[in-house]
Amino acid sequence: MLINRTEAPVLFLALSIDGLAVVGGYYFWTFTIAKIGDWLKPSHVTYNELLIPIGFAYSPQVLNFLTLIPLLGEGIERILAVWSLLAVIVAVRQGLDLKTHWAVLICLVGWPLIQIAIGFVKVIEQILSARL
Repeated sequence: MLINRTEAPVLFLALSIDGLAVVGGYYFWTFTIAKIGDWLKPSHVTYNELLIPIGFAYSPQVLNFLTLIPLLGEGIERILAVWSLLAVIVAVRQGLDLKTHWAVLICLVGWPLIQIAIGFVKVIEQILSARL
């Protein structure tokens, strides 16, 4: 969007949409982890108890604004996604008191869905910037 010299209001709208996508992804991913964790270990940890450790693990997404850097944005986005995945695996392993392979499987249920949703958001932003 910076290379195309998108106007400031459209750029701020895109940043807002990105921010909402990151926050929505966090809540969705935590919800899927909580439901699967409740299925594996009933009444062990609640959704609210998982929000904090997964929130800390998801914190690298704060750097998501760096994806606006031309030519480096895609790489930065992928690095942040994998970084968050690995951190959330550790948080789930500790929070749900599971073995690592179970934590990996639980985290890989919601992670691809979030990545697909973020990809759709990026496409919508590109269409929006081309039309405005």
